[in-house]
Amino acid sequence: MDMVSLATTMSVAKTVSRADIIAAKMIKDNAESGKAVADLLQSAQDNLEILTAAAGQPGALLDVTV
Repeated sequence: MDMVSLATTMSVAKTVSRADIIAAKMIKDNAESGKAVADLLQSAQDNLEILTAAAGQPGALLDVTV
């Protein structure tokens, strides 16, 4: 293998390696974002269940005695 081919191969390998590292970081960030969205949706669901339970019994906790 001549020096030019060797240098070209090493340069391409570095570029591919950098691209792999960037792609892995993007995948990791995307997965973390997905988890944050799932947590947010779960929290909204929990709040909605609490509100629904409270609306299902209007006045149940209201003391109207005189």
